[in-house]
Amino acid sequence: MMGSTAVREQRKVQYLITKAEYAKTIRKERYEFWKKFCTITSAINPWNVIYRLAAGRRKQAALTPTLKKKDGTLTTNLHETLQYTLQNLTPEDNQTDDKEIHKQIRAITREAIDTDDKKITLQEVKTAVASMREKRRQGRTVIQAKYTRVW
Repeated sequence: MMGSTAVREQRKVQYLITKAEYAKTIRKERYEFWKKFCTITSAINPWNVIYRLAAGRRKQAALTPTLKKKDGTLTTNLHETLQYTLQNLTPEDNQTDDKEIHKQIRAITREAIDTDDKKITLQEVKTAVASMREKRRQGRTVIQAKYTRVW
């Protein structure tokens, strides 16, 4: 029993030595990589990536939302995700399924409205969409402006 305790202690010491060497190697490589990274970045702009990293002001890249399709695959980009959502996750506009409130709304929308409004041009719509703040939702919608721009 005494022999196994000595072997265990010997292995523990060897483990701790190896662990310390490994940690030292990692620190050295991390430091060397950081030095190389700092020399590669532009010295012209003092507000570059290095400053933002040091100041904790680096913005994280937004993740592209993905959906699992019926065949088990995932959507690969924002455009495909939006197309899939519109095609598969929005209800059909079927008048036979309408409740009384829906029938009333349809009747109201069929009534002629007497206005002197001029037609909205495509350029006006494009200008309005381009001026929307990226992460803001416009009006009552839950769709952010950055997703509206894809449309």
